[in-house]
Amino acid sequence: MSKEEFHEAIATAKKLGIYTAGHIPFAVGLDGVLSEGMNEIAHIEELDFEFLDFDRSKKLGRMEWFRYLMELSVQQWGESFGLDIEGLEKKYGSSVSAVIGKVQSAHVPVCTTLAVGKGIVQKLFEPEVFLARPETTYLPPWYLDAFRQGKEKHQVMFKGNEELAPFKHKMELVLLRKLRQAGVNLVLSTDAGTGGMGIVPGFSLHDELQIRTPCLRPTGRRFAPLPPPYPGVR
Repeated sequence: MSKEEFHEAIATAKKLGIYTAGHIPFAVGLDGVLSEGMNEIAHIEELDFEFLDFDRSKKLGRMEWFRYLMELSVQQWGESFGLDIEGLEKKYGSSVSAVIGKVQSAHVPVCTTLAVGKGIVQKLFEPEVFLARPETTYLPPWYLDAFRQGKEKHQVMFKGNEELAPFKHKMELVLLRKLRQAGVNLVLSTDAGTGGMGIVPGFSLHDELQIRTPCLRPTGRRFAPLPPPYPGVR
């Protein structure tokens, strides 16, 4: 969406009393989304691109935007691909805090949707593990056919830039930690729908909760916290 289209959409929604939740259009950016008064940011990953230096005035289609940003992401972030979560937090901490500060000041909740990023990494680097998941049996046949042929959405999107996927997911875990520390309201969501991304309703919600919150398991009369699924995330 262009800035003009986004403005018209939000203005119309306000006039009709409609709650608005969505992505951060590349041409609009976080500042534009917050100034227009969108009620909710759809995914933590939408904040990733606030750390990327790119030309928001370009007139590009959806996939053209992705190709453009993928190329810039590799150029600008490539040297950080090997860092762990703690390393990324140390390197990008001040930039992350600045972005989180804007969201916090605007009192805008954020949908986490981190199971998507976890799934993308698995699809790209552990395809057999992905196919062996118990929930995979509930995915539509057309999706599984495309996946086995390497034509699934994220396989195509990240082709040639696969190392970007784990970097993005780790950055989103850094963002999760900082959002929680800042007291930003986090909405539980998984982007489950038609099965077109390999996300299965129900199962994905458990994945999301496992990433987002400390899990508790009964041990006799007491409850002992399970270790977090990713190092450094509490």
